[in-house]
Amino acid sequence: MKLTPMKAIRKKCLDCCCGSSNEVKQCTCIKCPLWVYRSGHRPKAYADMTKA
Repeated sequence: MKLTPMKAIRKKCLDCCCGSSNEVKQCTCIKCPLWVYRSGHRPKAYADMTKA
């Protein structure tokens, strides 16, 4: 099964938080380059930029 980039990021975040999705939601490591993508979705700001 091939992972999409967003699913791969989500999987990495779950690995970092010992498999706890609740810990991923509460992650405070905002300096991590993957932090804005931790929910497995693109951030709203990115979606707004691509509409223009």
